[in-house]
Amino acid sequence: METTTRTPKRRKTIELSPATLHSLSGIASGRGTTVKRLIEKSLEEMAEDYDDVITFEYLCKTHPEGLEMVSEEEQAAFEKKYGL
Repeated sequence: METTTRTPKRRKTIELSPATLHSLSGIASGRGTTVKRLIEKSLEEMAEDYDDVITFEYLCKTHPEGLEMVSEEEQAAFEKKYGL
């Protein structure tokens, strides 16, 4: 039997203008979900993207080997190996 652990969630009250709420309601309706779930999912995706950007920036600074140009010899060997 597989057990899952749930991450505790926290509540946060936000205030939205009627126009914003109306727009979000239309978007949520078109996607077959609720406004609450639409906002939650959007914020979770935004946080994941932010984490990815921070990780990428860190790797570029600490491990820049992916940003270095290869020599002509390395390029030729790669092209020969993969038939390019």
